[in-house]
Amino acid sequence: MLTSQVINHSSLLLDSHLPLFLSHPPSHPLLTRLQAALEPLLVMQAEYRALRAPLEAVLTLSKRSERDQAERQRKSELMHGAFGKKGAKKQETMGNGNGKAMGEAKIGKWKVEDFVF
Repeated sequence: MLTSQVINHSSLLLDSHLPLFLSHPPSHPLLTRLQAALEPLLVMQAEYRALRAPLEAVLTLSKRSERDQAERQRKSELMHGAFGKKGAKKQETMGNGNGKAMGEAKIGKWKVEDFVF
């Protein structure tokens, strides 16, 4: 951020000593040169600020989508861990051989399970 440092330093210098520079005629050419040197830096800083908002929005969206994808992956892993292949194999071994667990019946789109403690 060298550009912003030069601009900040020049701004502080001019804020504190501008009346002195204006009252001293030999400093007028130096002020003109300083202005010529600062104008491109100010334009570049304005362009950077104009680009900053859209770039930050894209980066924020990217981070949000990565975070959402990681959350979906974590939930998927949790679901597979709880109801994955091991859970299905346990149900089959406990069942009556036709793939259904004991006390389980499928009625339409609902699954009825009978739990006995």
